[in-house]
This record gives sequence, structure tokens and C-alpha cells, in this order.
Amino acid sequence: GQNLYGILTVRLRNVSGEPLTIVRGSSYCDFEIVIRDTSGRPPKLTALGEHLPKSEAERAECPIVSAAIFELQPGREYSQQLYIKDLFQLEPGQSYSIKVRWAKGLPAATPSGRKLRRELSRTLVIK
Repeated sequence: GQNLYGILTVRLRNVSGEPLTIVRGSSYCDFEIVIRDTSGRPPKLTALGEHLPKSEAERAECPIVSAAIFELQPGREYSQQLYIKDLFQLEPGQSYSIKVRWAKGLPAATPSGRKLRRELSRTLVIK
């Protein structure tokens, strides 16, 4: 239900019952964004999009723009806006499948060892 023109809001709600330590660096490095059109092709990258990490090794070396470490308490929510229009050349009226994975800064498991879901997939129409 989000009115989207290239701005994607990712929300993380802690449903684990345990505090989670989150490390925020750069949203362009913290999140892996995979976009495909209805034919399965990725859109062209913008000049900024050309600088996105192309591998996990590049992501690990990604510079931290604004480091922040915080605890997300149980039941609380954190949101982050991703300006995908600055990264991808999106065509108005086109449908895109978007997969977002929190690739850096979110632990793989809770302190007690319960695995966290780190990926979200949706299909959206760019208006």
C-alpha cells in the first residue's frame, strides 16, 4: 500500500523476545537489492548504482558512511528508506519484483541462537 516512486521503506520488527544488536553503516552496503522486470531482466544501473557492491567481499570492504550501533528491543520496529530510483533506472508503469536482504549489520541469529529471517520479496508497480 505504499505510494512508490523509487523510495522503498524496509521495516524490521523484533519479534524474537530478545534484544538484537544492529550495526548501521551505509544503506547501500547494508542491504542487497535485487530488482527484476516481468521478463526477469534487471533494470539498468544509474551512475550511483554502478558503485553498489557486486559481491560479499566488496560488501565487507564497503566504507561506513554513518556508523550507528543500537539495540532493537522486543516488539520494537526500525525502518530504513532506500532510494532505489537513485540506484536503478526504473520505468513508470512497469512492474518489478524486488528482493531486499539485510546483508550487513543484522545478526544471523538471536543471542540464544534462533535464526533470523533477513530477506523480503515483493512485486511492485512503479507509477
